[in-house]
Amino acid sequence: MDTAKKFQNKLDKLLLIIYLVLFPFGQLLRFQTDILGKSIALYPTDLLVMIMALSLIYKKVLIPKIFKYSLNYILFAAFSLLVSLSFFTFNQVLISSLYLIRFTSYLLFFVYVWNLIKSGIKKEWFFNKLIIISFVVSILGIGQYLLIPDVRFLQNFGWDNHLLRIIGTFFDPGYTAIIITFGIILSHIAYLEVKNAKYLVLMLISGISLALTYSRAGYLSLAAAMIVLTYIYKKYKILLILIGFLLFLPFLPRPASEGARLERIVSIKARMENYQESIKIIKTSPLIGVGFNNLCPARLKIFGGNPLSHSCYGADSSILFVLATSGIVGLMLYLYMLMKLILGRSNNSYSKALLAASSALFVHSFFMNSLFYPWVMGYMAILLAISTKGDT
Repeated sequence: MDTAKKFQNKLDKLLLIIYLVLFPFGQLLRFQTDILGKSIALYPTDLLVMIMALSLIYKKVLIPKIFKYSLNYILFAAFSLLVSLSFFTFNQVLISSLYLIRFTSYLLFFVYVWNLIKSGIKKEWFFNKLIIISFVVSILGIGQYLLIPDVRFLQNFGWDNHLLRIIGTFFDPGYTAIIITFGIILSHIAYLEVKNAKYLVLMLISGISLALTYSRAGYLSLAAAMIVLTYIYKKYKILLILIGFLLFLPFLPRPASEGARLERIVSIKARMENYQESIKIIKTSPLIGVGFNNLCPARLKIFGGNPLSHSCYGADSSILFVLATSGIVGLMLYLYMLMKLILGRSNNSYSKALLAASSALFVHSFFMNSLFYPWVMGYMAILLAISTKGDT
């Protein structure tokens, strides 16, 4: 290997390491900027992913065979955005297109990591780093719970109102919960493969952190993953972990906080209202949608509201998000893409981790738009890369 190639490989790995280091700090690294008169949130992790994605253009890289299945959805999403120019202003569509660029960048990030593996970085290295990332998120969450249990002040900045529960560095218990769940899944698989007790310790601490999010979506996603792992490994003892976790929940602290009540219905009502709004938006353009991430301008046009709210662009279901923004055709292309990316992997521990994590994420995505959450996309891009064969 020549000197230039060695330098390029080191630079590629350095960019990835910086991304992994910044990952657990989530929203803490957020900064706002104005683009076309619109306040946009930027994250160093997103910028790094875009840099890594752009670097593929000038480098001679291999493209994994399965990547082609993502192109159809990307092209259709771009088409739906172009059509939406007849409904929304050019500036509104241009702002929404930034999110399609981000989504595409994370798909290319998968290609980037896959090429790093082809260059000689061991898959085990990536797998262990993912476990570490999730564990750091767990520890930071516990630290927030102990040191800053009252985070209601964040409501002044557009975030939800939370008290006495882990919201973590993502400022949201639901998204923090899915990242922690990923770590529990990977740690459990690592334990099953090597029987090292340190992974049990990681699972225990992460399980406590997950419990303190009081995120029912997180609990259900963990349950889905454990059921899938039980089926894959044919070891019914795996269910004991799930049973133990569920038995622990009634003993959680029960402060006078609505968010810490597992039987709360306020969030269910709010989610149902969000579902109903999303369905009304879907009905305006059921075939091709209102344009990728055009939910906020569509919501403002139909219902009014606050364009500065973090919920303006959100849909409390990834499936409804895809339906609303790219229609029935887009949903079919998206689900086909997911099926091709996730299924048909080789029968190794990495592929098992991908299947279990995908099951957890799919369940979680019915309650939050987690399939398009940037940190989830980054995590899953790495997991997908290490479970993908070398076919090009």
